[in-house]
Amino acid sequence: MAIDPVCGMTVDEKSATGTTVHSGKTWYFCSSHCQHEFEANPGKYAGNDKTSTETSHSHDHAQHHGHGMTEAKASVAAREKAKDPICGMVVEKVTALKSERGGRAYYFCSIGCQRTFESPEQELKSMRTRVAIAMTGVLALAIMRAGAFLALATGATIVTWVPIPALPWFTWGMWLFLLVTPVQFIGGWGFYKGAWSAIRSRSINMDFLIALGTSVAYFYSVAVLFFPEVLPVKVAERDVYFEVSAVIIAFVLLGKYMEEIIKKHSSAAVRKLLDLKPATAHVIRDGQEMEVPAESVMVGETVVVRPGEKIPTDGVVLEGDSSVDESMLTGESMPVEKTVGAKVIGGTLNRTGMFRFNATRVGAETALAQIIKMVEEAQASTAPIQRLADQVTVYFVPAVVGTAVLAFAGWWLMGNFAQGLLAFIAVLIIACPCALGIA
Repeated sequence: MAIDPVCGMTVDEKSATGTTVHSGKTWYFCSSHCQHEFEANPGKYAGNDKTSTETSHSHDHAQHHGHGMTEAKASVAAREKAKDPICGMVVEKVTALKSERGGRAYYFCSIGCQRTFESPEQELKSMRTRVAIAMTGVLALAIMRAGAFLALATGATIVTWVPIPALPWFTWGMWLFLLVTPVQFIGGWGFYKGAWSAIRSRSINMDFLIALGTSVAYFYSVAVLFFPEVLPVKVAERDVYFEVSAVIIAFVLLGKYMEEIIKKHSSAAVRKLLDLKPATAHVIRDGQEMEVPAESVMVGETVVVRPGEKIPTDGVVLEGDSSVDESMLTGESMPVEKTVGAKVIGGTLNRTGMFRFNATRVGAETALAQIIKMVEEAQASTAPIQRLADQVTVYFVPAVVGTAVLAFAGWWLMGNFAQGLLAFIAVLIIACPCALGIA
């Protein structure tokens, strides 16, 4: 039996989830998480090892000890936060969506952000479809409205050429309903998903207000058009808010689409940087050369690089000499000569000779990883005016909903339920243009 150096749990050598060789010794792990923790910083855990010959503790006590440490890790993880690389929102790691790429974990506030990161082309294509539907509907509404005004201005009326008695459904409200419904539920689907994610994470955002305001405007208009008898007051069909809902959804969605185009280019830059890192490396372990995943290279190990191979991590040349192409990181077009004692950068390309080097920085400490981190931080950063808008949103959305509820309750308590309902709807609908301005 052996003891996992990370969590302290007793594991069987034959059934261990993973093993790693460090300082000439084999280490056994109960899970891939513990193995990754050890490989990221072996010096931190190597001194805490309890060798397999230590049998003074019983198996039950070891399990209890491991369970306690697991709970402690879970408690710490529950408090850890990360920034969404797409939208910049700060999320809790324990509840956020997670993706791994290049040996690094990324956390997301919503499925939309995760899909944008993993497959930006597919997400952009889906959004392009929604934008096309929304903008087509809005343009049709604008043409209809302009046509109606021109007809009135010239003294012409639709009655003169359309048999209205034979087409009782041919009304202004019905045409608005037919044009706006696809905009509301296809173009605005992303706002509904964002609102649901906000409710689940208990962090109300602008998607929630847009979804709430446009839904109230749409369903109120549907009630006026199809079920006018359910309303406490008589409302004319011309007093519907279909156009308000469609215009807000279309313009906010257009802004998000333009933002996604910019994010696509920045995400592509990050992916190109990740592609610079090789998948495998040749290291000397136990006196033998072996091929291992590049992520498992540890500080102090000797790495062998042959002509045409990419350097897996940062280090210092121990023996041999070569010329290295560092243009992908430094912009230098000419290969740089490397001899004993020279520093090499992970992700660069070895041109001619073969050499061995000592790994000095691995994982997130390498120059390439730091460049990727800076690009991601720049991508997720927000302008001062955007940060101000986010701060306003935190208070604006609850204030709008609270004001609408208070207006409804106030009129209801005064005995005027109908006026209270109209006041509730009016506050939410009027807030939509405000949401458009903040968005």
